[in-house]
Amino acid sequence: MSLAVTDITDESFKVTWSPSADPDLEGYRVVVSGLDTTVVNQSTDEASFPVVGLSPETVYVIRVTSLFSSSGWRSQSEAAMIQAVTAATPTTSPVTSATTKQTSRFTTLLSTQPPATTVGDNVFTSTTTDTTQQTSRVTTTPNAREIPLPGSTTQQPGHVSQETKETSSRLPLRNTATPADQVNSLGSIYAASVSPNPQDVLQILAQSKTRGVSVHAAVSEQQISAAEERAQDMAVGVLNSITSKLDKLDMSDPSIVQSVGGSLLESIGSLLEEPERDAKDVNGKIASDLEEDQSLSPEMRLAKAKEKEQKNQAQRERLVQESHRVMDGLFNAIFGTMRPGAPLITIERGGVSLSAQRVRGDQFGGQLVHIGNGSFHIPSKVALFGDYTPHSVNIKLMQFQQNPYTWGRREYQVRSPVIELSLQQNNIPVAINNLTEDFNITIPGGPRDKPARTSVAFPTPGNGSSSYHLLNLNNTAEGFLVTITPLNTSVVYGVWGRYGGRPDDQNYNLSMETYVLPEECALVKTLSGDEETDRTEATMFIKGEDDPVDYYIKVSVLGPLAECDIEKKADMKESHTNDVYAYRIQWVRLSCVYWNETQDDWRTDGCTISEQSTIARTICHCNHLTAFGRDFATPPNTFDLLKFSVNDLRDNGAVVTAILLAFFLYSFASAVIWIAERVRKRKLHHTVRLDDNQNGRLYRLVIWTGAARHAGTESTVTFKLLGDAANSDVRSVDIAEKVFTQDSQVTLSFSTAEQLGNVEKLQLMHDNSGEGSRASWYVDRAAVEDLTTGKLSYFFCGEWLAADRGDGQVVKTFPVATEQDLRSFGFLFPASLRRNLEEEHLFLSVITMPEGNTFTRNERLGCCLCLLTLSMLSSAMWLSDEKVTQVVQGFSLGPFSFTLNTVYTGIMTSITYFPVIIVIVLLFQYSRPSNKGDRRVRDVEMGDPAESPTQQGRAKRLPHWCKYLAWVLVVLSTAGSAVFTVLYSLDWGKDKSEEWLSAYFISFMVDLFLLQPAKILLLTILTLSVRKSQAVKTIFEEKRDPTEASVICSSPKEAGFNSAAFRLKRKMERLSMTSLANIKQAGMRQRRDRRFGDTFWAIVCFCCFLLLVLSIANEHHSTAEGFRQTQGTVSTFLQSVDEVNDALTFWSWLEETALQSFYPETSYNGDKPRWEDQVFTADRQTVLVYPPSLIQARVKPAYDEYAKETGAFEKGWGRVRNTSAIEAAAPGWTYLPSGYPSLPIYGVTTHYWGDGFGLHLGKFADEMRSILADLKANRWIDKRTRVIFLEAILYNKNTDLFTSLTVVFEFSETAGVFSRHHVQTFRLHQRPGTIGYIYVLLEIIYVIVLLYSLWREAKTVRAAGLAYLTGPWNIVEIFNFFLAFTVITLYSFKRIYSSKVLVETNGGKVQPVPR
Repeated sequence: MSLAVTDITDESFKVTWSPSADPDLEGYRVVVSGLDTTVVNQSTDEASFPVVGLSPETVYVIRVTSLFSSSGWRSQSEAAMIQAVTAATPTTSPVTSATTKQTSRFTTLLSTQPPATTVGDNVFTSTTTDTTQQTSRVTTTPNAREIPLPGSTTQQPGHVSQETKETSSRLPLRNTATPADQVNSLGSIYAASVSPNPQDVLQILAQSKTRGVSVHAAVSEQQISAAEERAQDMAVGVLNSITSKLDKLDMSDPSIVQSVGGSLLESIGSLLEEPERDAKDVNGKIASDLEEDQSLSPEMRLAKAKEKEQKNQAQRERLVQESHRVMDGLFNAIFGTMRPGAPLITIERGGVSLSAQRVRGDQFGGQLVHIGNGSFHIPSKVALFGDYTPHSVNIKLMQFQQNPYTWGRREYQVRSPVIELSLQQNNIPVAINNLTEDFNITIPGGPRDKPARTSVAFPTPGNGSSSYHLLNLNNTAEGFLVTITPLNTSVVYGVWGRYGGRPDDQNYNLSMETYVLPEECALVKTLSGDEETDRTEATMFIKGEDDPVDYYIKVSVLGPLAECDIEKKADMKESHTNDVYAYRIQWVRLSCVYWNETQDDWRTDGCTISEQSTIARTICHCNHLTAFGRDFATPPNTFDLLKFSVNDLRDNGAVVTAILLAFFLYSFASAVIWIAERVRKRKLHHTVRLDDNQNGRLYRLVIWTGAARHAGTESTVTFKLLGDAANSDVRSVDIAEKVFTQDSQVTLSFSTAEQLGNVEKLQLMHDNSGEGSRASWYVDRAAVEDLTTGKLSYFFCGEWLAADRGDGQVVKTFPVATEQDLRSFGFLFPASLRRNLEEEHLFLSVITMPEGNTFTRNERLGCCLCLLTLSMLSSAMWLSDEKVTQVVQGFSLGPFSFTLNTVYTGIMTSITYFPVIIVIVLLFQYSRPSNKGDRRVRDVEMGDPAESPTQQGRAKRLPHWCKYLAWVLVVLSTAGSAVFTVLYSLDWGKDKSEEWLSAYFISFMVDLFLLQPAKILLLTILTLSVRKSQAVKTIFEEKRDPTEASVICSSPKEAGFNSAAFRLKRKMERLSMTSLANIKQAGMRQRRDRRFGDTFWAIVCFCCFLLLVLSIANEHHSTAEGFRQTQGTVSTFLQSVDEVNDALTFWSWLEETALQSFYPETSYNGDKPRWEDQVFTADRQTVLVYPPSLIQARVKPAYDEYAKETGAFEKGWGRVRNTSAIEAAAPGWTYLPSGYPSLPIYGVTTHYWGDGFGLHLGKFADEMRSILADLKANRWIDKRTRVIFLEAILYNKNTDLFTSLTVVFEFSETAGVFSRHHVQTFRLHQRPGTIGYIYVLLEIIYVIVLLYSLWREAKTVRAAGLAYLTGPWNIVEIFNFFLAFTVITLYSFKRIYSSKVLVETNGGKVQPVPR
């Protein structure tokens, strides 16, 4: 029979065929089927049939069968099939008719045996304008997948012969058919499957073979498209249709069961074959098709990938459910004809296995049922049904070679075959949960399950060396299979295991040995019949416990093997030549899991893994029934803290060497300090009593010798005090001990016969009797205290008393320092800076520590070591990966450059270790020293018992045991930091450790020599600015050594007349008189030097302040970037705006220039913009803060200044009397007040206030185009239009600048248009990035300096009173303060209003307009 389809339209076609000449012909049956429904199923006597009411562009399968009737018997001929596709809906031209003609000859043996099919002729003709006929013999399409069936025939495409051939036994081919081909092929099968004749089931399956089309051909390895989903739906429909007719077949025949069931299972297997992941691959990358679509942002790509993944999972879940429904139908058909006690029926095809058996109830229990490579051992009948005995029990077994349950949370990854058992009691499913006896389930392994392995080596000699491995177990359903294999011969390795801790010789849960015998020894033991000839590996299975637990495995080298009595010189030689002892460990984690249908996930509760499990099979004990599988995972080989071997330390030795070197330097420095403190007996603090201090007025003179080289003297020193009431005699310090040494402090106590009054001058001199350089003397400063009144007088010296240095004078007269001198920055700053460097710089103070300080050198050295190790650990903790560090903006300062990330890391590093160091230093510094061994001295001036060194301020001191606590902290923090730093370095590896170490030491040196002195410098300046009086007291503070004793000069009365001393005194008196004659010039010179120093520092401070102000001003008033952005805005957005001269050109300018400027639809090369470029305007740099807007100001018919049109209007400018009449779906035009309440907008002819009828132009190009078309259609511009404002706000993130664009179009009465634009660029908030934070810091410093200057000026005003206003420069100072605070106020208002604008615009964030 030849079929043809003609007159094809979008809703109909006509089917014609060649009539049959058989005299018994009764008619024809015509069946036209679509994807989901049967359109036509009618009989006819004609040789043609018109089909109407079809859908456009739809595939239909047409089946025509000849019906015969003879002697009461009815039969039918072979079916002729053809497919047709309706045309598309006509648009501009009619669709030409097409004709497809097919000639088919098909013969089928109608029996219950597997059919032998004779292949007929199938002719497929493409749709053309003419009727085309083509004849070809087709049995198998190259793009289809075969289902081999017993007795079916297979022929190659294009074969002409009609002979019958046997079915090929080759495996099904990979399906490469397109989705359309699959739909068409499945459509023909589906059309045949709806036949009412039950015997057509076998014919359908045979046709699917002979036609080269399988019912499972819908599965594609590519992404699931709409056509493929339709193909899958059709395939499921075919399978359900076939399954619904299985009860009409004789399923008691094993051959039919195998034939029909095998084909169904193979179809299900292919249908459930897991397609490739289309959203993400195993590495989490986006699919290639999504990567190529550059118009999508990464967020949109991820969203689409997630949507596809969810869609695929839903489709997968639906297919699994439908497949189970088909298999349940197959089971029901099998059980419908099976009697209790019948043998087990097993069908295996296409990666799916099915086993069915009906067991008598009294014989049920304890069975071992197999399916594929898996099995179930069923518990006893009592455990399942108790005392009740069912009549029969149906056993349903299924196995899927590939895991069908691939959705869910995927906590466990099941890659093994999935086996499933269900029971039916009297044909009713039985729910099995929480049994007292377990099902013993054997789950086969997957073909690609390979354990992980690694090798561990020990350096030679390795005897006693150990390594530890850590395994993490979560529950009883998990277990580790571990194998230890020695890689050396003649070496014994011991293996121990323990739960919850590292094993040792006494505590372990498992112990075994493993070794590899030499070849000769193994041969001898084999010949001697020794069974333990081979311990080449140690295998253990570690089960989990109820709670998560860690399992430790220890592997140790026990020593050489002592086996056999033969000579093993060769082996010993080989053993000695080996560099390392090594073993290989391989491990795998096995888990028993089941599919929880409620949670849609693989779970483990209710199951326990057996110790008999291997890589090839996993044995599980479970108390319930469902689908079971195994999770095969190779987690990382985790070590504990002792995981690193000596080889790791050797390979990463840079950090270890650096830490050991630090400890060595600490030990060496401690030894040097200990030796120096015992060898060097020189004291720097001396107290000398010049007389008996019994008569007259008592005074104390303290002289500080400078720290310069050769500053000390061995000459005899004399002095004289000059007061306003009297002068003292010339007093000599004539003692045998040389007390005026370098950097020393000498306290001279003496008495005078009368009150000196206010001390005004101090004369210091010496006789220049020292040898060589020890004759000169450099005096730094001095202080005189009247012990009667307690008044202190200070003297600034700072000069040489030497014949070969300075001005060559050995006698100098120093005037007393005034209050102004004491507060002079030129004096206080260098003295305070030097003192702070000596005491506060932790590393420098170890050398320059002041004498007598309770914070000793050894304690300071310990703090230095602690600081070094803690800073190394903190740096390692905060070390960031360069690949994930985001560098926004760098800042360069000379040769140094840094970013906000490096500044943040440095700050966090300092914050990490700073509290610990501070606590240790405070404990050392404020703890009382030990009283053991202290000598108690008497105050030489007053004669009272001397105070103990800790008596003064005892309440402010901590107990002495706090020093021991500080040492404990030093030891713990140093050792802990060193250990963890080494562990960090071992984890990084050699290269990264060495890079970090070099970078750390560079930063440490920079911190030591630059940053620490800079911190002390800033601290000194801040202290002097706030507490000058305290700084003076600190500088002139008298230090006392707790072990010092007073030195008493010999009295003249006791020693008799000393002529040498008399001559020395007379000589010094003459020098004193000479020096007094020059005191006036010396005073003037000293005051000049002071003024010069103060002026110099004032100029330096003023220059720094000026530089600060200029830097801040340059940031806020830089016009270069703003100018460039303004020019760019004008050239981009205002092109041809001057050509607008009427309403038509205005609309044309908006639709072309303005629209493409705000929302460009093409890139520079004419392509679609990339996703990251879609937020930008036409200049590719700025974004819209909010959509552009149009505002129209209208006038009433009688126009004047006050005749503005207001109110609400419908579209078309029909006035609305009631504003509620404007529907929300079609709003009109409403008057809006001005957004510029105080600033006018200037046009060409006049100015305006920005009020009018406003509207936004949309957030993307299509919306703006639609709005403009609507406005134009409703005549938004008419004769009453006076002016139109186009407003837009742009933001450039690169420069952090906003640009306000306002274009004014004035419509004159003569229908002309005048245009004028206003473009203003401004900054609303602080510049982003590192440079922005630097400017914020500068602003804070400026405010602090300003407040400090105000505080100083307020003190001056308070001291001067109203006289302050008489100074002209004081008035200028007041005006400067007024201007400064005015600028700060205006700046604050600007920041406040800018923040409000940003909040009102986009919720506090400047976001580009979405497209």
